[in-house]
Amino acid sequence: MGLGPCNDAGRAYFAGARGSLEETRYHLLLARDLHLLDTNVYTELETGYESASKMLNGLIRALKHKEDARIKD
Repeated sequence: MGLGPCNDAGRAYFAGARGSLEETRYHLLLARDLHLLDTNVYTELETGYESASKMLNGLIRALKHKEDARIKD
């Protein structure tokens, strides 16, 4: 299974996804600080955020490396 081409639209899509992920993290922090989220729930959601962030950043890096390799060829 290939990663497919990473064109301008693809880069914009993943940049938007990363922005949305960061916005979600901000809302989690705000909800915790306003005592709308229990600390245990916040910790569980923060762990999920960290996991999703690592996966998304890994995908973005993989696509960039694939594109860089294609440019060199």
